[in-house]
Amino acid sequence: MQVNTAGCGAEGMGTGHWVKRARRLAATLPLTALALTVATVAHGQSLEDALSQAYQNNPTLEASRAGQRATDEGVPQARASMLPTVTADGNLGKERLSQGNAIQHMNPAQTGVTINQAIYAGGSIQAGISQAENQVEAGRASLLDTEQQVLLAAATAYLDVVRDQAVLDLNINNEQVLTRQLEASRDRFRVGELTRTDVSQSESRLAGATADRISAQGALAASRATYAKLMGQVPGTLKQPSRLVHLPVNQEETMAAAEVSAPVVVAARYNHKASQDAVDGAFGQMLPQLSASAQYYRNWDQSLPGVQYDTAVISARVTIPLYEGGGTSAKVRGAKQTEQQRRTQVMEAVRSADETAVKAWQALVTARAAIEAYKSAVASNEIALEGVRQEQSVGSRTILDVLNAEQELVNAKVQLVRAQHDEQVASYEVLSAVGDLTAAKLGLNVPLYDAKAHYEEVKDKLWGPSIEK
Repeated sequence: MQVNTAGCGAEGMGTGHWVKRARRLAATLPLTALALTVATVAHGQSLEDALSQAYQNNPTLEASRAGQRATDEGVPQARASMLPTVTADGNLGKERLSQGNAIQHMNPAQTGVTINQAIYAGGSIQAGISQAENQVEAGRASLLDTEQQVLLAAATAYLDVVRDQAVLDLNINNEQVLTRQLEASRDRFRVGELTRTDVSQSESRLAGATADRISAQGALAASRATYAKLMGQVPGTLKQPSRLVHLPVNQEETMAAAEVSAPVVVAARYNHKASQDAVDGAFGQMLPQLSASAQYYRNWDQSLPGVQYDTAVISARVTIPLYEGGGTSAKVRGAKQTEQQRRTQVMEAVRSADETAVKAWQALVTARAAIEAYKSAVASNEIALEGVRQEQSVGSRTILDVLNAEQELVNAKVQLVRAQHDEQVASYEVLSAVGDLTAAKLGLNVPLYDAKAHYEEVKDKLWGPSIEK
């Protein structure tokens, strides 16, 4: 917004400066408006509707869900190591035996089945299963983090459009008021009540208001474009959302909740547990391995009908690693280093969660204080403007005094709108900081995605490569 006071440099720029600025800004608007026509328009949409739309259709969130389903498959992969493997094989050959002048042709054949079962693997199988399960939990936390990011971006985009529309409305109204005031100033100039300077000041202020209005239109177009990108449709008339009520009561409570429930912290803790399992799994490879196998073969010769014999073998095998070139030891050391890394990342995640919580809470507190201040400023400027107008009507104030008072009122109203926007955005940031910005906790009227459902479906699945699309 342009702030005009007596003696400021803006007066010296003149009407031409503001007209040129207005024309430059206006030239960019048709292109933006054209770009927005490619999407559908959402009419009378509430913030809850926008969040529901983002939750159901955002491609980033859909991709994260697919990634989590892939992570789920790590559990049955790990469990497969403790289940038997069954293989079948067969072979068919030709043999030519010669002894002196005697030649014999044979066609041996064999089919068989082999079953292998791991009995003890130094604990590496159990460690692998536990590692996969912890990776699933970490993935779920990361999925919630993605969900929160998507919903926060959607809420911010919605509130940006509401703010910019309100700012544009204020600028349009200001431009209309100044247009009528300029007409009145010209009429009074014609009858000798005002000077040419008074008219020029009114013209300059109107040109500035026009530029502000065009700038506000550009800001709104940009906000609408961001909204369309996130939602897949251009916003229509958006409703002013109500204030969130279920928030922490202070900064300390916000930080305490974030340290426990923030998705980044939860994911870091499960990743650390998975790294501990990786150490156990690597160490298990240094211990004795015990397995059992059963084989059954049938042998026959096609050149000798009716002649066949069967072979059945049951065996147990113990493998004791003695020396493997240092590779297994290197795996153990590497796993231990990774465990230390993951442990440090937990501390880093907690500190990051604290920082996010403090910033979000302070932004909320600041916005609330600003709202009260700007409400007072609006009320005071309304009284001041009325007084200046009355004093100008009796000659004790100039047109410039009235123009300045009007501009101060408009500025205060715009700042109030911005502060109200900042408060609501900060409220959603606080919810995100403590892990509560999810479709379930917001109570969105949508079918909730159940990350556990796919896991329960596949964790014990023994066969079938197909997936549900």
